Amino acid sequence: MAHSGAQVAPSADVDERATIGDGSKIWHLAQVREDAQVGRNCVIGRGAYVGPGVRLGDNVKLQNYALVYEPAQLADGVFIGPAVVLTNDEYPRAVTPRVVSRAATTGRRSVSLSGKVPRSAPAPSAWHRSASAGGHSSPRVPW
Repeated sequence: MAHSGAQVAPSADVDERATIGDGSKIWHLAQVREDAQVGRNCVIGRGAYVGPGVRLGDNVKLQNYALVYEPAQLADGVFIGPAVVLTNDEYPRAVTPRVVSRAATTGRRSVSLSGKVPRSAPAPSAWHRSASAGGHSSPRVPW
């Protein structure tokens, strides 16, 4: 059920059992599933997916085509870049909850495997061009 202060595009699919905070905007073709909780002043971009039971804090921004599956919890101020996928099944049939820390940022098209959520993740191409991420030396991580 969207609060009166939320804006939902006509082509968005928001389940009636979802909770949408005041001031939030849900853009075209986005889907918010049952029992999802979207905080205040969030932006859910075009084609983004918020799975059942997912919790978004206040001021969260999901860019276009980001996919957030349960049991994800995103704290206040989290930014999820375009086409980022937060998966919940590194190993088939095993589910580990994930928590993304306050004000974390993920780069475009990054994929976060269950149980391996950094405070911030650059775009995948940045990991391949150099061993530096955001000015800090980081080890290369094999795929």
